[in-house]
Amino acid sequence: MSDKMKKEAMKNKLLFIPMATFSLHIRQHLQILLVSLTMIALVAGSASAVVTLNFSELPNEGGIHLTGTESSGAPIDVTLLGSETFRVSAPACTAIPGCNPNFTTGQIGTETEFLVNILESPGGPLSDQIHVHRIASADGSQVIDFISDGAPFHTAGPGAIVTTLVETGALQSGLTYNSAGTGNPPVNIFFQSEVSEAVPEPGTLLLLGLGLAVLGFSWRKGRMMTR
Repeated sequence: MSDKMKKEAMKNKLLFIPMATFSLHIRQHLQILLVSLTMIALVAGSASAVVTLNFSELPNEGGIHLTGTESSGAPIDVTLLGSETFRVSAPACTAIPGCNPNFTTGQIGTETEFLVNILESPGGPLSDQIHVHRIASADGSQVIDFISDGAPFHTAGPGAIVTTLVETGALQSGLTYNSAGTGNPPVNIFFQSEVSEAVPEPGTLLLLGLGLAVLGFSWRKGRMMTR
C-alpha cells in the first residue's frame, strides 16, 4: 500500500470514530424523546374528557334511551323500557340507600344544584325535568335525574339554579356545567322529548263542526240558485 493510500485510510478511520460517537448520541436522544412522547400520550389518555348524556324519550311513552360518552371516552347506550324516569349517578351512590341508579359514571359531581323545567310549549304545562342534585351529604351521592310526563316532578332546593326551556321534539341542549375535581371536565346534558300532537278541545271541535256545516249549507244554496 502506498503512503498516500495509508494516509487516506488513517484519515477515514479518524473521521469514523467521532461520527460513530455522534450517531450514538443521536440514538440516545431519540430514545429519550420517544419515551417522553409515550408518557405524554399516556397522561393525556388518562385525563378526564367531556361527559355527554343524551336522554331521549321513546315514542308512545315506551321508555327512555340514554346515549353519550363517559369521561373515559367509553360510549353510553342504555335503554330503560316502560319508564318515565332515568337516574344517572356517581359509582359510589350504589351503596347509598334510596339511590337506585339506572346507570353510573364518574366525573359528574358538583356542589351546585340545577333544575331544568321543560315546557310543552311557551307558557304551557310542564313536560319534563332535568335535576342535578345530591341525595345525601356523603361523597358520591351525586345524581342526574331525567323526569318525563306522568312522573312526580321535583321541587328545587334552596340555592338551586333553575332554568326553563321549551321542548322542540329534536335533540336539544338542556344543561352544561363543570364537574368538581381536578381538571373540571364539563358535563353536557341533552334531551329529546316526544312532542305529542295537540288534540282539539271540545269547544274547538264544536266550532269547527259549525263552520263546516255553514260552508256545506252555503255550497248547496249556491248550487240551487244557479239551476
